[in-house]
Amino acid sequence: MGVMNKMRESTKYVLWILVISFGGLWMLQDSGVFDTIGLGPRHLAVVNGEPIAFDVYNGAVQRQVEAYEAQGQEVSPQLRAFIEEQVYDALIDNALRTQEMDRLGVAVSDAEVADLLYGDTPDILIRQYFPDGQGGVDRATLRQISEDPQYRADFIGIQEDVRLRRRQAKLDALIGATVRVSEADVNAEYVRRNQSGAARFVALRYADIPDSDVEVSDRDVEAYYREIRDDFRIDKTFDVTYVPIALAPSAEDSARALADFREIATDFAGTSNDSIFAANLFADNILIAGYALDTLSATDLPADAATALFRDLAPGTVAGPVIADGEVRLYKVTGTAPADGPMVRARHILVEEETTAQNLLAQLEAGVAFATLAAQHSTDTSNKDRGGDLGWFGEGRMVPEFQEASFSAPVGEVVGPVQTQFGYHLIRVEARATQNAVVVPLRNEVVVDFNGIQDQAEDLQFFAEDAGRSLAEQAEQDGLTSRTVTITEEQTTIPGLDADADAVRFIKRGMVDTISQPFNTGDGLVVVEVTGVTEAGFRPFDEVQEQVRRRYLTAQKQAMAARRLEAGAESAASLDALATAVGGTVQTAPSVTYTNPTIPGLGREPQFVGAAFGLATGSRSGVIEGQTAAYVLETTSMNVADPSAMTAEERQQIREQLLNQKRQQVRQQWMERLRDDASITDNRGLLL
Repeated sequence: MGVMNKMRESTKYVLWILVISFGGLWMLQDSGVFDTIGLGPRHLAVVNGEPIAFDVYNGAVQRQVEAYEAQGQEVSPQLRAFIEEQVYDALIDNALRTQEMDRLGVAVSDAEVADLLYGDTPDILIRQYFPDGQGGVDRATLRQISEDPQYRADFIGIQEDVRLRRRQAKLDALIGATVRVSEADVNAEYVRRNQSGAARFVALRYADIPDSDVEVSDRDVEAYYREIRDDFRIDKTFDVTYVPIALAPSAEDSARALADFREIATDFAGTSNDSIFAANLFADNILIAGYALDTLSATDLPADAATALFRDLAPGTVAGPVIADGEVRLYKVTGTAPADGPMVRARHILVEEETTAQNLLAQLEAGVAFATLAAQHSTDTSNKDRGGDLGWFGEGRMVPEFQEASFSAPVGEVVGPVQTQFGYHLIRVEARATQNAVVVPLRNEVVVDFNGIQDQAEDLQFFAEDAGRSLAEQAEQDGLTSRTVTITEEQTTIPGLDADADAVRFIKRGMVDTISQPFNTGDGLVVVEVTGVTEAGFRPFDEVQEQVRRRYLTAQKQAMAARRLEAGAESAASLDALATAVGGTVQTAPSVTYTNPTIPGLGREPQFVGAAFGLATGSRSGVIEGQTAAYVLETTSMNVADPSAMTAEERQQIREQLLNQKRQQVRQQWMERLRDDASITDNRGLLL
């Protein structure tokens, strides 16, 4: 029964696609396939008194994770948190839909199911499970499976899937049946899309009114804050300190990798058959890759690896081991090849004044380390923390003065000050290469001691609690970096951190001054502390006073601009006369449309478009207070679209688009009402 086996293998992906397409996680919930034996009830949530099993949620999350992974996408902690939130919302919605279907009596008879299995228009599931290769259904196999006792349970599952899909379709049809699109709706949409016109206008921009023209008192600003306080409503927030600990090689990890490769280096130098030597190491999982002869320039490699290799290019020389980019590397030179040009590795110190450069040069000559002075004094922030190291570079990469000095300087000597457009440089060339190297590279990842990192994170938590220190204080004590961030009740991730959902749940429990256990971040661990919780409410006036003052100032300018236009319009017989009266100019809007309400000189102004289309040609509007200016406009021409010009195809297309939009809006509003009226208990904080 190859068809049945194939169906079983693909079911989890097909079902998941259908679950997402139809919002149908209810099929998993109602089927009971995730019931756990012997564990007793575990409810993720309770919706109107009906529980949602925790195992249903876990199963649905796992299926979506598998769907992402099947497409080759790595499921990071952040993505998993998004998946978990989506699945939870879908389960709540599906429970509400199922309850509503029961209330409305939406049912599917056995005869309907049989027709969807064996009829002329079978359900899409049947076409996917039993394809005949020509877009139809392999009915012989379908009959065989349905009658074979061996596959009875599987086939019952298919029947229930079909029944539930049909039930959902009936509910959607019932909701959609309330939506109507009239001929008037179609005509109005056609006009909206195709109507155009032109207008002239006089505008007074709010920004052009000097602040000094507006009187603003502290009492006025505070009164205005009370008017607009709803704009400063805030969600519940959590102040968080966290300490990330990267899953990166420690000094001990690197030392261990170097020691292992030093033993290999001795044998590598003495072998006469590099390919077999490398192949054996690869077979024993000691190398990332086997034998691969390669031609490399100094600029192809991490700086330290290139420096080790190009120190001696005599055939048979083994360079390394060296740690670069999280790998331990060895290179055996087999020969050289022509390079495009010379290459150097250099350090520099950049300062603004020549006298400063001369003083630093004297310190270098007195024995102060180049890297130390670069870190302390260089203005080139891109490399000062690396002791001014610029890495390897070839000709044409630097400005001419710097290039000439660095390519002519002896290795190990300091030259300068060299003046360029950036300032004054002191330069020391660390190494030089004039050829490419033909090598056999041996590479392996530096194995990270995860247990050591786990211990470090657990020690951070333990010693902070034991000493009564905050997480930030203990991190400083341990030489680690702490960071602070504020997240809201609605956020599902920690900004700047790819932490798993458990870390976010810990934060939202709001246990102030409690330090968490380590959480996974994908590339390491993180320890978290909630340092403060601010309940939902309004931002206090003292905190937003300047913002409110600016808004009040703009509102007063808006009213002032409108008053000036109204005063001018009382005596101005024409738009030109109004412009003269208020000291403005008449501007034009040559193309006014509903679909693009952007007006030259004003920006996006939907009110302008509505006013222009509401006026007869040659008529003038009243004063309109827009987004950036107050204005008066005059419609100069109008091209009113004629609905009778629509083709039957255009009319049908618009009707379908409007119908789909309205149905989507109705479904969304219907679901929002169900949620608003429902009693929902969320137990995620207790179970996860």
